[in-house]
Amino acid sequence: MQVTMCAMLLAGLAMDARPISLEEAIQMGLERSPALAMARAGLDSADAGETEARAARWPRVTTEAGWHSTDQQVMVFSDKLTSGTFTADDFALDQLNDPDPQSHAMAAITLEMPLYTFGRLDSGIQAAASLKLAARAALAAAESSLIERITAAYFAIPRARTAVAVAEAALAGARAQESAASARFDSGAALRSDLLRAQVRRLSRESEQQRRLAELEVARARLRDVMGLDPGENVEPITDLIRPSEEPGDLETWLERAQSGRPEVQAARARLDAAGADAAAARAARRPELGGLARYEVNADGLDAGTGAYLLGLRLRWDAYDRALAPAVARADASLRAAEAALRAVSSGVQLDVETAWREVHVADHALGAAREAVTAAESAHRIASERYAGGLMPITDLLETETALVGARMDETAALYEAVVSRARLARASGTKELP
Repeated sequence: MQVTMCAMLLAGLAMDARPISLEEAIQMGLERSPALAMARAGLDSADAGETEARAARWPRVTTEAGWHSTDQQVMVFSDKLTSGTFTADDFALDQLNDPDPQSHAMAAITLEMPLYTFGRLDSGIQAAASLKLAARAALAAAESSLIERITAAYFAIPRARTAVAVAEAALAGARAQESAASARFDSGAALRSDLLRAQVRRLSRESEQQRRLAELEVARARLRDVMGLDPGENVEPITDLIRPSEEPGDLETWLERAQSGRPEVQAARARLDAAGADAAAARAARRPELGGLARYEVNADGLDAGTGAYLLGLRLRWDAYDRALAPAVARADASLRAAEAALRAVSSGVQLDVETAWREVHVADHALGAAREAVTAAESAHRIASERYAGGLMPITDLLETETALVGARMDETAALYEAVVSRARLARASGTKELP
């Protein structure tokens, strides 16, 4: 049913609202949604984590400097020796036992670099890279979910506007029936009970109108919320509900598409890869690590020029016994098994999700066809009943019954049309497709 401008005004169309298409609503939501901002922050964090893991391969350069003054015997002896100011007089017993206070300054730069870690660093980098892929897939999943939610919220507004228009038309009809019943009662052609029934129906239609107007405002608020708009920022859909022209296709195609394109499956696979890399890193921690060391140091008496010295070397480190290593391996293995089970669960859930959505599309299409036939039948029945009532051949109760059936059929048609459109958005999300089928 097309909504006329008059009906839209009666529906309370905000005149200061920005007209917006579905594509614009989706784009704006993708840019402003707080949920997507969280997912993007998660991706940034994972990206930094991968950079941090790769940085562990690079040399580490540290610098240090210091100054002190002391008369402690061993330190005075050592300071003079390292600064190159030691003399034969310093061997005198009184100087060794009771030295004069000595000032000492030191500056050094040290370079350390891992040379071979038996795969520990490589496994850590692989785990971080996999977690980054999982975060990117999680962002894609959040975008797909948001597109579905925006689509549903967007079309809920034209659905609500149509419902308001149907309620307005029903109210106008109820008022006309009440007026006709009143005239017939005044002329003695109808009972007072007929007039009372018409009044009750008019009051019921007024309540229905108010309820539909409230639903429209709630639908507008929901769209603002899902798009991440401010409370005073009004938008109004310009794309109306129309019957989808394309069939959803065969189920197997959608299932295959979901297993390769659904972001949740991709994220589960990436987390499994990360868990496998973590398990490998935990085992590599049991093996030795070889590192290189280079150091240059300058020592001086006070602030005078001193002597420099360098150190080059290799360092082999092996935690021969560490009670934390075995539990760490067990934890990593358990996480790996959990990731494997999670992937199976996600894959199975996606299949169910796709099949459910696919069947809902078919049910919605069938319901829409049936609803349109019901509207045609209800319109004919109401037209006949109106003519017979006007000719005094039918009581008002039968007329009101056909009017109720007509209003209900039109509401059902609107709901079925909405479901036919939104069910396709669900199918698109279930298969990992951002485009509506």
